[in-house]
Amino acid sequence: MSAPSYQRRGSAGFTLVELMVALMGGLFISLSVFALARDSGRFYQGETRIANATVSGLLGFERLRTDIARAGFMSSANVSRDVRTCGQPNATWPLNLRNLQALQVQQSNVVYPLLTANGRTPPALLLAGSYGSADQFAAHLSTAVGATTMFSLVASQPSLLRLGN
Repeated sequence: MSAPSYQRRGSAGFTLVELMVALMGGLFISLSVFALARDSGRFYQGETRIANATVSGLLGFERLRTDIARAGFMSSANVSRDVRTCGQPNATWPLNLRNLQALQVQQSNVVYPLLTANGRTPPALLLAGSYGSADQFAAHLSTAVGATTMFSLVASQPSLLRLGN
């Protein structure tokens, strides 16, 4: 009598080689998906930083524009030339009031080492006007819900605002 022979009835499973090839393929696909997700996350963070810098720059330029546009608001554009409204300035007037102008370009008293090394000495703007009230700038953010955010900026000094120092 011979030993019983086992017969295979169709393909009921995988061989070890097929299983190893399938696991290696799955591993490569998983690594590719992970690398793609990591790179897209870094790209998104970089774009977010650029968008934040752009919004900050726009708000800064909008603030500068409104400050310059408000120069002379509720004051004289030039007290020396506006004698009918202000009278002739004399020695009894405070120094800043004797030299009152809506917009003055002055030499900056702050030294910026990197600008000086490049031969640049930016001037300072002295703006006179009513800066006691808060400025509000609406910024529309492109989000999924379409939210609107209000940025409220308040001037540091009520009567004179120095830009560039």
